[in-house]
Amino acid sequence: MELRCAAGPQVFPGFAMGEPDFFGNDPRCPGHAPWCRVKAVLSGLDGLLAAEREAGIRPGRVKLATTWSFNNTDSIDGKCKKCPGYFGFQDMLAAVADPSIAKYVPHTPAKDLSAAFDKRWINGLNVQAPWGSSAYEGSIMIREHRIWLCCIRNIAR
Repeated sequence: MELRCAAGPQVFPGFAMGEPDFFGNDPRCPGHAPWCRVKAVLSGLDGLLAAEREAGIRPGRVKLATTWSFNNTDSIDGKCKKCPGYFGFQDMLAAVADPSIAKYVPHTPAKDLSAAFDKRWINGLNVQAPWGSSAYEGSIMIREHRIWLCCIRNIAR
């Protein structure tokens, strides 16, 4: 897998999850509830932070991210109505502040979870456009949410 970001070479993203909004289609998710997608991301973030602690790895230049789809839906807290893609940005703001909104109890202390989100989190969208495409440059989502566009492609080995 190759990853390139418009943010520049100083950013080393590590992906927690891709398009978790599709967890709403899981039969174990009652009524396509938004807590399913948010719980999955919180659990992934929490697990990654726990693995770093267990391995004695100090947080550094590696950023953490989830890429959301361009699904047009509401955020978990209802503050963002029919927001294509960036509903997930608000989901994470709400859930890091109060994980119970996603029916999740983190193992990482709240202050550490919040610090990791504040210092290391990248808001991501799966733009499904080739690298170098200007299709999304200057969009309101980029200006308002300071996201970095990343292009991920699988490389045959």
